[in-house]
Amino acid sequence: LLKLPTTPDAAARLMDEKNVELFTRQSVYSASELRSRGEIMLDTYAKVLRIEALTMSDMCRKKIFPAVSRFSSELSAAVREKTGLALNCEYELETARKLSALLGEANSSLNRLETVLAQCEAHFGPSLKAEKYRDEVLPVMQELRTQVDSMELLCERWPYPSIGALIFSVR
Repeated sequence: LLKLPTTPDAAARLMDEKNVELFTRQSVYSASELRSRGEIMLDTYAKVLRIEALTMSDMCRKKIFPAVSRFSSELSAAVREKTGLALNCEYELETARKLSALLGEANSSLNRLETVLAQCEAHFGPSLKAEKYRDEVLPVMQELRTQVDSMELLCERWPYPSIGALIFSVR
């Protein structure tokens, strides 16, 4: 059996001669119906990824980044206050630095994601568009997800329920 991890990989195999022959011989699809089916699969794949990427961008810009920035500012204020009182502020300083670095990296990733999204929409044809989403959008989304997950572990007030909260709050 073939291991085809993505929709563009699988859809490309749909038009293999042996598959076309099988589907036409069994009167399941004609060759043109099979081609249409593949194009619909690829178009749906690109549209779903676009919606997910735009949702990710919206969540980051409107909720996650502001929440991390606010918490980082609170930590910085605590450092200033504790320093004036000659108290240990190692935790606050270290966490603020980590959050600040992660927020900068995540912002760069998000900017790249938005640029790549705009470039993907300039391509025509379901096959090329789906491949661009697979090869260019997905990796940046995964990178941004990793950075946001790291920020979530450090941030006290997160704007969305955590996975643990969702799992253990089901009644």
